[in-house]
Amino acid sequence: MKSIPWALALIFCLLTDSAVAEGACPPGYFQTNRGAPGPVGCAPIPEQAAPIRYTLRWGAVAGDGEGNWGMSDSRRLRVLAEREALKQCRERSPKKCHLVQVYGDQCVAIASDGITASVPARITREAATEAALKDCASYAEDRECRITYSACSKL
Repeated sequence: MKSIPWALALIFCLLTDSAVAEGACPPGYFQTNRGAPGPVGCAPIPEQAAPIRYTLRWGAVAGDGEGNWGMSDSRRLRVLAEREALKQCRERSPKKCHLVQVYGDQCVAIASDGITASVPARITREAATEAALKDCASYAEDRECRITYSACSKL
């Protein structure tokens, strides 16, 4: 008597197919009609979006095109960095100033050959300086480029 339930369980296991946890979809896909009647639909598993990164500190560089500059760094708001850079430029120049570079949580460098200037922003001061010199050298012809300013926005 005691062996009948075991025998029935053994027969049941031998006659049934094994269960598949992923359903009818290949790896990397999920079932779109879970629990609904009808054919099985499969869709790719979406990639997760990159986490949102907030800028903590802002900096800006403004210029008049004649070699007069205004700079700001490590401001909490972008608009404050922009306003300060424009204000400093206007105090040094009678000409119209405009924003040349606005950067967040980065570094900036100004390289000039005396006629033109390059103002890139990069993650580190060294990278910004290197990029400024390289860019300046590409149009300076035989004039020497020098770093005239570098700064980082930091807490």
